Amino acid sequence: MSEPVVAPFRARAQRFVSPERPPLVVRLAFWLILASLAISIFLLVVHIIGFDWATYVSQSHLKEDHEGRPRLTDRYLLFGLVMSWSVPVAVVALWAVVAAWLRRGFEWARIVSSASAAFALIALLFGRSDFLSILLAPLDLAPAVLVWLPTSNRYFAAVSLARRRHKARQLT
Repeated sequence: MSEPVVAPFRARAQRFVSPERPPLVVRLAFWLILASLAISIFLLVVHIIGFDWATYVSQSHLKEDHEGRPRLTDRYLLFGLVMSWSVPVAVVALWAVVAAWLRRGFEWARIVSSASAAFALIALLFGRSDFLSILLAPLDLAPAVLVWLPTSNRYFAAVSLARRRHKARQLT
C-alpha cells in the first residue's frame, strides 16, 4: 500500500468568535446604523417610485450641440439613472457589513464609523442642510459617539486581545 499524502498545509483555521457579548451601547450603535440604512433604502424606493422619466429626458438633459445632435443619448441617460440608483444600494450594503463588523468588535469598523460621522457633520455644517439632513443627523452621529464610550472601549480592547490570542494559538 502507498503512504497517505500529507498536505504541507495545516487544517483549516478556526473562525474567531468573540468571547463576550457586545455591551448595550455597541448593540445600540449597531441598530442605529441599521435604522439609518433602512431610512436610506426607504427614501431611495420613494425616489424610484416617484421618478418622472419623461421630465428627466425632456428637460435640459437632451439639449443639442452646435451641430444639432443631442449631447446625451438615451443610453447615457439610462446609465446615469441606473448608477444613481445602484450606487446608493451598494453603499447601504457596505454599511451593513461595517455595522456587522462593528458589532463583532473590530476596531477598524469603529474608526470607519467615526470618520463617516465626522464627514456627515462637516457636510451638515458647511454643505447640505436641508430639513431631512438636519432631522437624520442625530441618527448618523449617535453611533460614532456610542462606540467611543468607556464601556465600548473595554469591549473593543477585550475583543482585540482575544483575537490576538486566537491568532497566536493558530500559529503555534
